[in-house]
Amino acid sequence: MIEENEEQQVGEMAGIPQVREILDMSLDLSKDEKLRATALMMAVSYHKETIVKDGSMYQTMKANGTNLRPSQPAAVLDAAIVFEGYLRGHYNDIVADMVLGINTAMQDLSDYARAHPHSDGGGE
Repeated sequence: MIEENEEQQVGEMAGIPQVREILDMSLDLSKDEKLRATALMMAVSYHKETIVKDGSMYQTMKANGTNLRPSQPAAVLDAAIVFEGYLRGHYNDIVADMVLGINTAMQDLSDYARAHPHSDGGGE
């Protein structure tokens, strides 16, 4: 429904000479620029699809302990960098970054557990 409205607005704006000039403009992008633009569009699409848009879904996810964070421009750019690496074929770098992130998270959990010991009732 929103996309139809956007198309209608663009259609109406196309009658304005300055807008028509912009719409008709062709971009002479290099291969790298096209790749980066594609990665950015993939990241925007990813974030558009993964944003929680429904209030009741948000409440359910929050109640289930899902770690929800606000969508930030930096998160979109981070995703674009990952998509660009994928499109360039840098799979090993992406996997290494993922493993590093998992290892860092595990170390953080381990550090937290050592700093906050709890009794499980076992009489330790």
